[in-house]
Amino acid sequence: MMYTPIRVEEAARELTPLTEEIHFKDLVSRPNFKAGLIAFRPGGTTDPKQINHPDKDVVCYVIRGKGRLRTDGGNSPARVGYALPRPSEDSPRFCGIG
Repeated sequence: MMYTPIRVEEAARELTPLTEEIHFKDLVSRPNFKAGLIAFRPGGTTDPKQINHPDKDVVCYVIRGKGRLRTDGGNSPARVGYALPRPSEDSPRFCGIG
């Protein structure tokens, strides 16, 4: 199987708005693996909806800006170079702050 490298900066220009705050692009979708690019825009209105994936573990890697991951256990900073793992049974809320 041939794999094509993903240029993150190019993919970021193709994000689709899901809400005022969240924009998304599916990068890889296979039966046992899925990867996407999500942008959390700072300054969005507070939206009570959360995007949950109860059947998937998620790892978010911050490539630009900063934010916060809020879970039942408290807040974690999200800064450039941070990888934030989130098990499927957790209920997180990511927030872009700059």
